[in-house]
Amino acid sequence: MAGNTSAHGLSLSQLIKATSAKCLINILKTVGSKKDLVIDNSLIGPLDHIAGVTVLREYGVEKIYKLDFGLSPGQNNKCLYLIRPCITSTRQVADHISAARQQNRDVAFWIVFVPRKLHVCELILEQEGVYDEATLLEYPLGLIPLDNDIFSLEISDFFSSFYLNGDQGWIHTVASSLVQLQRLFGPVHCRFGQGRCAKLVFDLMETLEEETKITKKEDSKIGKMIVLDREIDYVSVLLTQLTYEGLLDETFGIKSGRVTFGKEVTGKDQTVKLALNNNDEVHREIRNRHMSHVFTHLKETANEIQARYNKRHGMSLGDMKNFVKNELQGLQQQHKSLGLHISACEAIMKQKNKDFEDQLRIEHNIVEGVEIRECINSIEEAVNRQLSKWSTLRLLCLLSISQDGLSSRDYRSLLIQFLQSYGHNYLLTFFNLKKAGLFTEQTSVVVPSTSAVASTAAIRMAGKMAAAMASLPRSSSFKIVTRKFALVPPAVEHYDLKNPTDMGYVFSGAYVPLTCRLVEEIIQRDGMKGLEEPLKLLSGSTVSSVKGEPRLTPGGHLDTLSSKAVLVCFLGGVTYAEIAALRLLGRLKGCQIFIAATSIINGNTLLQQFEPTFL
Repeated sequence: MAGNTSAHGLSLSQLIKATSAKCLINILKTVGSKKDLVIDNSLIGPLDHIAGVTVLREYGVEKIYKLDFGLSPGQNNKCLYLIRPCITSTRQVADHISAARQQNRDVAFWIVFVPRKLHVCELILEQEGVYDEATLLEYPLGLIPLDNDIFSLEISDFFSSFYLNGDQGWIHTVASSLVQLQRLFGPVHCRFGQGRCAKLVFDLMETLEEETKITKKEDSKIGKMIVLDREIDYVSVLLTQLTYEGLLDETFGIKSGRVTFGKEVTGKDQTVKLALNNNDEVHREIRNRHMSHVFTHLKETANEIQARYNKRHGMSLGDMKNFVKNELQGLQQQHKSLGLHISACEAIMKQKNKDFEDQLRIEHNIVEGVEIRECINSIEEAVNRQLSKWSTLRLLCLLSISQDGLSSRDYRSLLIQFLQSYGHNYLLTFFNLKKAGLFTEQTSVVVPSTSAVASTAAIRMAGKMAAAMASLPRSSSFKIVTRKFALVPPAVEHYDLKNPTDMGYVFSGAYVPLTCRLVEEIIQRDGMKGLEEPLKLLSGSTVSSVKGEPRLTPGGHLDTLSSKAVLVCFLGGVTYAEIAALRLLGRLKGCQIFIAATSIINGNTLLQQFEPTFL
């Protein structure tokens, strides 16, 4: 589906890219010609989507380096740093400047903080005695277009920063990027959100809009803005993704819209980096498909490419010339891409052994609430066999969430077994998981202590009741939410994974992502009316704001804005499974859904943020 275009005829992704590139070019012009550029490692991938090496060289960048500890790189008398406003990167730059001064090098330094400068960074530069040695600038880099309909801030630590440490520093970045989007495409009058972080973002947006004087009367290309907290739906991240792009991310890791294939795919010692976007015709056709039907489609594509190659036989000289000019290069690119995707599929399928099938079976039983004791036994076996630590940890968290916490006996038993199998260094990881509510212990019934009021018989009876209550199945809030939002599709003997009509296909029909179901309900209802009671079951605040007068379409009907684009923003990360589900929803509802996020995540990368970090 084609993306919305602005008055200038540019798509949303093109306009965002052009605006960000223009801002970067202005910074490069400010520094002048013949300069070295040192880039924070976390910014290399995102910046490549904004301005490639050719553009950087055009505006005076002679050499590009990665930021690292050690001596100041480069030989030019001008050095420009592009860094995130974090303590580690700022200290690295301070060390470079100090080393250059000790060597009496005549170098002028510019430090560009992306997306903005923080006071803590200035304090570090002052402490290191180099504050006056550099010119400090800001590059307000907002959403980065990874594809026509996917935009990311590429803030990999947003989740741990806000949800674990309570740091609200990145809230400004999210709010300002959404405000910037409205400057380009007009204000969004219908706004909806769920979660404590979403509430903070909307509040700050109101303030920024007043400061920048965005008029509310302008028309907008975006009908609705939906902002969702990651913590309202952990299950969609913990479940194994079963779409092709989701499994690519789970298996190889996709960074900034690109995947790096090693020897297991290329068959050679060298690696190949492949961009995963709409420009790759092969990937575009298979990225959202369920993995069980990818090979069939790739075989059909291979036959089509071969047929197009074969048609050159018997061509006239003129037809051959047109074929070489217009089709040959595209066919060669498709052929190369096809080979990589086929090899990637084979590498993924090799991992789909009995352990993989057991993982899916346990996941599906957990979300359906069946055979829980057998699931616990299977998880214990996986832990004791030392299978993938992240896979087993995902199962532990999924089990805990589905049961509103584990019984004291199961909680302690699973915790001890995991630590003994994988190492006691994960104790702090479990502390963080408990803090975030992903792996918790059920609140036990308190037995009254001996007193003049309570007799020994009463105490004994209370203890028996507590034990009996603990053994009964509990109706957890997860089960209530699942039922209220119809997240577990009804068992259908022939669930159509090839041509799905239900978003649950991304998990083989076991579960519909709650975040995506919320988006569906808001689109269908043209708002949150009727969702008030179910939303009370979710964590955080609910935001519903509709501004402006109702308008009529050219046909004289009430314009509900449902035909316009919908922007869905995930705070704390979005998975490729959710992206595929929303793309399907857009096709089913006949609307364009743009997906924005602080980053693209999966179950492993989410849980890795719970590991303790030390400066």
